[in-house]
Amino acid sequence: MNSETNELTYNFAQYVFVMKRTKFNVLEWGRGTGKSTIIGRHIKDCAEALPRANFVLVAETYAQILTRTLPSTISGLEQHGYKNNVHFFVGKRPPKNWNWPEPYEAPLDYKRSIIFYTGFIINFVSQDTSSASGRGMNVDGVISDESVRLNKAKFDTDIILTNRGNLKRVAHYPDGTWKYFKDVPLHHSVLLASTTPLTASGQWFIDFEEKARLDPSEYLFLRASAEVNKENLGEDYFKKSKALLPDFMYKAEVLNERMSKVDNGFYPLLNEELHCYNGYAYPEDHNEFNTHTSLYDDDVLHDQPLEIGVDWGSNFNCMVVSQEYDNTHHFLKNLFVKHQTIDDLMDEFTKYYVHHKKKLIYMYYDPSGNVSVANSNLTFAQQAELRLKTAGWQVVLMTKELHNILHQDKFILWGQLLKANNPSMPDIAFNKNNCNELWISMTSAPAKKGRNEAITKDKKSEKNKNTDQAHATHLSDAADVIVVGKFLNRLGKQTHFIDATVR
Repeated sequence: MNSETNELTYNFAQYVFVMKRTKFNVLEWGRGTGKSTIIGRHIKDCAEALPRANFVLVAETYAQILTRTLPSTISGLEQHGYKNNVHFFVGKRPPKNWNWPEPYEAPLDYKRSIIFYTGFIINFVSQDTSSASGRGMNVDGVISDESVRLNKAKFDTDIILTNRGNLKRVAHYPDGTWKYFKDVPLHHSVLLASTTPLTASGQWFIDFEEKARLDPSEYLFLRASAEVNKENLGEDYFKKSKALLPDFMYKAEVLNERMSKVDNGFYPLLNEELHCYNGYAYPEDHNEFNTHTSLYDDDVLHDQPLEIGVDWGSNFNCMVVSQEYDNTHHFLKNLFVKHQTIDDLMDEFTKYYVHHKKKLIYMYYDPSGNVSVANSNLTFAQQAELRLKTAGWQVVLMTKELHNILHQDKFILWGQLLKANNPSMPDIAFNKNNCNELWISMTSAPAKKGRNEAITKDKKSEKNKNTDQAHATHLSDAADVIVVGKFLNRLGKQTHFIDATVR
């Protein structure tokens, strides 16, 4: 079966990949450079060169495959003339009377795979569910998008070590010719693609650059900015991206400039490997899975109260949601609204947690929420409380003061909380998927010397019109109010306060 060929012009980075592809290929490309297109091309080539072979598509979470990787991969295939339900099927077998060849290692269930007309199959593998970990498989090749999010140790043991064998299997082609798999260059190929890592845990991805320098016949490492694709993207793409993203994110995600660690950060002990986790609970029928409610968050105790930390603002209102159990304080979710009201933020919360059984909230907030608001009989806190109660929740207001503690005390408190094996404090853990903006807000929050304090959080990002306020320091402030309210008294030292009306 021959596919239709669409008119498609590659940009320079895509062209170099197609011409220089090796066994192990790593693409460090900015957002918009054309990763999905080239992944589609690579899959098409493998499907035609390795009939009946077994590849894996690897991601950090299965949710990532369903919501991000798979739609863009299908789009990339269609750009190359492959049509869904014609040249390949996703999550199901083709009609039996089509007589497609079976893969050499056919799965019992095609629910987590893409099967092609040549019998070539790609199985979905994620690191957050043991049933799709890849362990025990015997595969012919590996593909991964957003690869910097992978846990390197798991990737090596669960995936790379399974990319082995099958050398004497035969690839039969429509023209009647055949080859052993070992004679096909794409056999056991690896393709890893991602934007540049934003955190230190992704450094392993960049390390392949040195391997490519030392062994260019085995490794290909390509770096490219989205600017190489400007002809297809247009100038507006860059203008809009620059307006929406904070400067450091624009440089990293679009221009592919590698980030240096924020020096003198306000949360210097934050460590992705120590403090982050994935938290999805997948239903048996994965078609029912969605990320729009907490129903499939497996880190939520649905029969226990929720704790929220709220930060108020005129143009940006946000909250973080948490629970403490197993001697760990879990930051479960961040929520925010832009150019909307406190009521809108509370509505976002009640929609997401609509299935929560124990509708009891302990609400921590910036003490300015207790200050009377002009033209209203309600404070910010009372307004939020009323909206939540109207939706059927009980609310306990936990912030009674009219004063803030100094930044230097928050800095000391976080230092104790994030310190490993501190018997006087619980561990701190962040749901990596649901707290992405909170994580960026905290890891990119600078510290500086205060006028009257030894150290203070630098909050200039909140006033920068070019900074996406979801990545400014607002969400870090929402996390602060929870830990201050819950754990400040464990410091065992005198703390210092300023009037809450002074911001």
